[in-house]
Amino acid sequence: MANGTSTETAAETACAPPPPGAPPSEPSLAPPPALLAPQPSQLNRLIDLWHAMSEDDQAFWRDMFASNKTPDDIREELRQRLDVLFLYNDQLEIFKRWEKDYQARTEEAARQRLDERLGLTPFSLSNPAAAREAFFAKAYSRAIATGDFDLGLKTLRQDLNVDGAALDREKFALNAAKAAAKADAQSKPASSVNPGSTNNFSDVENVQEFRRRLFGSIPEANPQASLAPIAPSPPPPKVNANPVPVPEPSPATAAPAAVQLEQPAPPLETPATVQAGLNQINSSIVLAQAIHEKWRLVKDSCSNPQLRDSAPVNFQTCVDNSAQVKQKATALRKQLEPLAAAATGPAAVRWQYIMNYFGHMLDALVIMSEQFQRVKFQNRIPLPGKDVSDAMTAITTSTMILCEAALQARDFLEQRLAGLSPPITS
Repeated sequence: MANGTSTETAAETACAPPPPGAPPSEPSLAPPPALLAPQPSQLNRLIDLWHAMSEDDQAFWRDMFASNKTPDDIREELRQRLDVLFLYNDQLEIFKRWEKDYQARTEEAARQRLDERLGLTPFSLSNPAAAREAFFAKAYSRAIATGDFDLGLKTLRQDLNVDGAALDREKFALNAAKAAAKADAQSKPASSVNPGSTNNFSDVENVQEFRRRLFGSIPEANPQASLAPIAPSPPPPKVNANPVPVPEPSPATAAPAAVQLEQPAPPLETPATVQAGLNQINSSIVLAQAIHEKWRLVKDSCSNPQLRDSAPVNFQTCVDNSAQVKQKATALRKQLEPLAAAATGPAAVRWQYIMNYFGHMLDALVIMSEQFQRVKFQNRIPLPGKDVSDAMTAITTSTMILCEAALQARDFLEQRLAGLSPPITS
């Protein structure tokens, strides 16, 4: 009782107002309640349990996921066995997708560990050439050991494509160096050019120097093999045994000084020239996309009777459009080649990509023109048979390559146009 009275008295004293004239007391602030720790979701709980399971337990649940049990039954099994409560089937589907991805990553990690045990270290991404060489060597060995000539021919074809791309890069680098050396020689006055100096465009060392400036290196092992051959020196004049003195010509009869003809200036990469190329490639893209769409209708006519009446007409449209695209792409590549050869620095790299994509376009068009001749029609649909089927497959692939290469060439041309346009200032 005394305790209760003292407690009540203390409470009343704490709640009583302060006497007059006394300073106000500071209000006491109670500490905030402690925040509850976030509870892991049911999905995360199951993932944590999955990591702690043995391989046998994981295999048990995989079999259950792949069984004919309904999602409701599986959710009930999870609740009873693992105390994981999934309220919705979507939660179960999300975990099943996560488990498949987890299993695929685990298997890939095991394969990498096995490669390391066998000494098969992965190649560095900074040296893709070594990886290609190793790949081709293994493919050739597998084809020879198994007698798989189809694999051997495919490997040979890809190997030749890689060599051809390397040769194209060498030709591009050489042409760019020649153009840079020629432009440098033309930009200097004729009086400053000595016959024996490195400013002579025909001098191989001059071209080598410009190639070092543009691309950083040249094939040093055999520079003469990849550069233009040196023109042979003229034969020495015949000397007479009894020379007759020739009088010095007077100033009046002196031979006139040789007049140097002005060399045409290298083409300039201007917004107008690049825009003209863009307009032409856009026209080719429209035709290429029409080829892709019409060829799809030709293929579908084999299974769709409603498309058979128009199949021969669509096929002829593909043939005619491919001829037009080939003509346009050939003319545009010749038009842009001088711009690519005169470009330097980062612009030269972009122009190299542009010319490579034009090469892909023309290669695809050549394959299409050859395969079109193998497609024969009967009752307004292509004839059945392996020969026609292979030709149609090659045409389908070539149309996709044609459209993709044309779009990539346009993208790089748009980048060059953006780089040449003056910046917009407010």
